[in-house]
Amino acid sequence: MIPLQHSAWSTLLCFGLLLTVACTGGTPASPASNTSAASAPSPATASQPDRTLVIAIRGEPGTLNGKRGGGLNLIAVRQIINADLARLDESDGVHPMLAESLPQLNSDSWRVSADGKMETTFRLRPNLTWHDGQPLTADDFVTAWKVYTTTPIGGFDPTPQNLMDEVVAPDPRTVVIRWKQPFPDAGQLDNKFSPLPAHLLDQPLRDLDSDAFVNLPYWTQEYVGAGPYRLEHWEPGAYLDLRAFPGFALGRPKIERVRLQIISDPNTAVSNLLADATHVALDNTIRFEQARVLRDQWGGGSRGSVLLSASDRRFLQVQFRPDLANPRTIVDRRVRAALAHAIDRQALSDGLLDGQGILMDTMIFPQERWFPAVDKAIAKYAYDTRRAEQLLNEVGYTKGPDGIFTSPTDGRLALELRVSAGGQNEQQNDIIVDGWKRFGVDASSNPFPVARLQDGQYRASFPALQGSVGGSPDSLMSAGIPRPDNRWNGPNRGAWSNPDFDRLFTAFNGSLDPNERTQSIVQALKLVSDELPVITLYYDFNVIAHVAEVQGPREGGDAWNVYEWQWK
Repeated sequence: MIPLQHSAWSTLLCFGLLLTVACTGGTPASPASNTSAASAPSPATASQPDRTLVIAIRGEPGTLNGKRGGGLNLIAVRQIINADLARLDESDGVHPMLAESLPQLNSDSWRVSADGKMETTFRLRPNLTWHDGQPLTADDFVTAWKVYTTTPIGGFDPTPQNLMDEVVAPDPRTVVIRWKQPFPDAGQLDNKFSPLPAHLLDQPLRDLDSDAFVNLPYWTQEYVGAGPYRLEHWEPGAYLDLRAFPGFALGRPKIERVRLQIISDPNTAVSNLLADATHVALDNTIRFEQARVLRDQWGGGSRGSVLLSASDRRFLQVQFRPDLANPRTIVDRRVRAALAHAIDRQALSDGLLDGQGILMDTMIFPQERWFPAVDKAIAKYAYDTRRAEQLLNEVGYTKGPDGIFTSPTDGRLALELRVSAGGQNEQQNDIIVDGWKRFGVDASSNPFPVARLQDGQYRASFPALQGSVGGSPDSLMSAGIPRPDNRWNGPNRGAWSNPDFDRLFTAFNGSLDPNERTQSIVQALKLVSDELPVITLYYDFNVIAHVAEVQGPREGGDAWNVYEWQWK
């Protein structure tokens, strides 16, 4: 493959790299055999106003609710169907959505008291409605707060509702949130506080037990949201059909019909794009490898665009549950440090991203305001097999005649690296495992089917390490550990728990002072670098691809502005 154009640091620090590409001619490839793809609507001419926009997604969502965990993290899908008080654009700019305007600190809309408690007031737009035509009012935020904070239900991201004392609705258009402590993002609350329809959920919340409540068809095939598109039909394992919602807060979307086509194989997604059987690929349906293929096929500007943004983190989660950790020495920090030193991350980035990736030493992005201070404070693990061997020697491992590290008490150093199946994931695993084997670790790669991403217990039960994409520092909070009582939902799948980290990150989330926040995040991430609950790899690209007939997708923007998309 010819490398993609090398991007400068300054471009990556602005979250992105834009490649606009088009086909130079020739006959487009036929879509690969796929039941889901075969059921997609036939391409029509762009002049037809009712033409269906087909969006490829990489798997079936576990739910359409933006706050509920579990299953695939399909951010764009949730943006298409849900509406929030505010929404972030591709540059993290904040835009009011259900709210008329956003609270401003030290005003009547955002008050901070001497004891550190706060009160924020959101005024809703007039005449808001749910997809079923019922009014959307402040009471729906009260219902959402009750659902998100009802402990037996579990499965919902606890932040920031765990910081709220109460939510009240003095009138249908006013939402008042009383906070236990400062929360710097209290003025935006994009997908952190999605409303829930009181007219559908208040009575079930009172009458049903937690199992019955979380298994209501509301959460899936009977979902009612307030976003740009409403659900019309969900064909399990195949597609979701949506229709433009005329009552959307920011106006009726310009494209009338959308089909979310489930295509788990990225190469099939590429074939369908080239054949015009699908028109957009979102939510990591295709990765960098497929972006190169599209670039080669769309080589000049007229047939499609590939948008890349450096907005993903690649890292390995470590298993800390004593009953699952295998080898048991994986819980020894020195073993984790040795494994980190034995990964040639530069070669990994070069092999997977044509050298355009940036090595990642911490769980925040380089453009974040506290990154320079964090970068100076943290421990780093450069590729150094000599240092890796010294660390294993300290634990009691020495190389045997077969070149594999062996301990008198623990035997051969054998471990499994698990990852969800797919091109870049499996390639990444193969490169890491091959390097560990050459170093002296009896390592193996275990790709699991994409469908198992819906199984929270399976994803939390890996024996040694698991490849992950996305993540953020708050994913390491103890509250995010998947357990039976939260229905195995939560991003902290390795079950690392450190009270000092929890305290520091809570302080980071609970301060309005930038200097105090910087001190807290520096200490928290230094602790992570010392303890190594995760082994960081590199910053990866999120890929959005769309045919030229579609106008509107933005670099780094997911589907936040889908209501503006249109046919040429």
